[in-house]
Amino acid sequence: MLYYPIRFVNSQNRKLYPKQNHGTIRSAVENDRIPAILKADTDEGYRIDKTVHGPPVCFLPGMGHVEYDFQLDPGDRTFLYTDGVTEAKRSDGERFGNDRLISAL
Repeated sequence: MLYYPIRFVNSQNRKLYPKQNHGTIRSAVENDRIPAILKADTDEGYRIDKTVHGPPVCFLPGMGHVEYDFQLDPGDRTFLYTDGVTEAKRSDGERFGNDRLISAL
């Protein structure tokens, strides 16, 4: 039998957030690691809305974090990534960055 991780995640989400509006995602945000979103109803491609910033999640005991809510409609897509992607450096020290990430997507 095949195991589908998305089924487990979906079932746990329904248990944790039974009254959550369909399509609303809440994310803990560290620095500018906001998911890249591709809206199905536009041709503009992936975008990163740089609206909120926060300290690293679980950086110090008792330290809060920033939450960011965003709406996904049917057909929309997200790309989740870590700072290891955008902060990767070339041999000359230049970082990969958000602009290159969006271009690569």
